[in-house]
Amino acid sequence: MFSFFQMENYDKVRTEEENLNTGNIPILSLPAEHGWLLVGGHAKITKLLEPALNLLLGEGAIVIAGSGSNTSKVISLVELLRKEIKKTVYSVVKHGTRKIDDYWNPLIGKKIRSISKISQKLFCIHQFINYVFHLFLPKYVLKCLET
Repeated sequence: MFSFFQMENYDKVRTEEENLNTGNIPILSLPAEHGWLLVGGHAKITKLLEPALNLLLGEGAIVIAGSGSNTSKVISLVELLRKEIKKTVYSVVKHGTRKIDDYWNPLIGKKIRSISKISQKLFCIHQFINYVFHLFLPKYVLKCLET
């Protein structure tokens, strides 16, 4: 029986990961100039706050992304940014998955059989923050806000 926890009869060949980058942001109609911040596993929120704030104030908009256990860091960082800005902040949150494929060689003695593929999907989050939100809203929404 195949088990994820007992892999002593298998040799790991390679791992293929889908990376998070600016090309695969699931948020539609992003402004041409926006900042991008990817929150990693060893990142500390206190050390990310100042660079994120500088990106937001410099570009006017920022996308903060993270996957797996880093999603809580993304949410906390966004809340801290909202408190620091002290202005009306427009934000969009999109959830998604990131695919990771592991390839394993089953070893029985010294014979190698076919390669097994184990796929995982990690939860990921993209959060877009913009404090100059009226520049990116459609005209009909702006007319409703003015009245």
